[in-house]
Amino acid sequence: MMMKYLINLCCSSLFVVYTITAYAQSKYKIAFDKQLASNTMYSKGNIGKFASSKNAYNFMAMGYYLDANNIMYTKTGDIEYLNNNLKIVEAVLLNNSAYSQNKWLVSVNKNNQNVNSNGQQSLVFEGYFFRYLGDFLFVIKGKNLFKEKHSRIQTALRSAFDKWNTRSLNGYNDQSRLFHERLHIGANWAVVAMYLNIFNPNSSYKKFQDDFDFQLRKALKIVNKNGRDCYVWNSTYSDRFTGSLKKIAKYTAEVQDVTHGNHIVNYVLTANRLKKGGWGEDDLRKFSNTLGILIWNASTQTFSDNVDGSKSSARELRGTGWKQSDGWMKLMDFDTDLRKYYESFYSKNKNTIDKSSLGLQFIANLYSTK
Repeated sequence: MMMKYLINLCCSSLFVVYTITAYAQSKYKIAFDKQLASNTMYSKGNIGKFASSKNAYNFMAMGYYLDANNIMYTKTGDIEYLNNNLKIVEAVLLNNSAYSQNKWLVSVNKNNQNVNSNGQQSLVFEGYFFRYLGDFLFVIKGKNLFKEKHSRIQTALRSAFDKWNTRSLNGYNDQSRLFHERLHIGANWAVVAMYLNIFNPNSSYKKFQDDFDFQLRKALKIVNKNGRDCYVWNSTYSDRFTGSLKKIAKYTAEVQDVTHGNHIVNYVLTANRLKKGGWGEDDLRKFSNTLGILIWNASTQTFSDNVDGSKSSARELRGTGWKQSDGWMKLMDFDTDLRKYYESFYSKNKNTIDKSSLGLQFIANLYSTK
């Protein structure tokens, strides 16, 4: 009788745990789908408008959107999330010659910090989009979905990288443009190069990724706090190794801010998942420690501006440490202890997050299958 009671108690406990977990999953899926259908600036409807806008500034928001849907498909298996992405991809690249004709130009108001880029194409903003186009193509190829679209998407991905690579070789005789002046910009194009070298092996793709890996490894410094190793690094390259970097009169080292540090973390996580570049669990652990020990402040329930735990001296970066959906939050799949920081922060800052371009991505990361 006692054994039967214990078995029933155990089964009941497991059922309660399963029910609570299922509820948490359902809660975030409902929230994600509600955001998609809303009238907010970054809903499905408005992202669709961005896709036909020919404004290169919108590549950032569309990149976050692609990633959010990629994540939700991976976690739920619901193909509708991939359909969302395909509509954007088709509008930007497949049913429109504007991109191939280089008509995607930046257009922002005079108060935007990117106003000097108006009327120009943008390697920076394109990188936000094409890294996640690579993810999307990798997913649909792996699942053998939308087969008739694979070739054209791959061509578009290759054309984006090759366009900037060719311009760089012509202007500097190296890959200066793709590395740019900051590691986080190079990281986005390193993701593109990684996928391209899987889809269509080429020495220029491999060289760029290999050179980026070397520079990133050199930039990462180990700081031990509370007996645990953390990664801290500068946003600037350690070496002035490209033609463009050598031409900068004053290239001052600057600590990496958290929000742009997302791109570094996303690159390493992608490389780890694809088993490229030798990035392993020890690296992920150090990034995780950086987040939990240096960036998160338990007493104020806030995140620091910079990866070393400091405040930023740049006005535009102050208070932006919470913007972590693009990389840092993805470490939760490696270290589930990080979840409590994000759930706590989201519960207190839901309105701010939901209204931002990162809202869908934030919720998608919170949706857990564990």
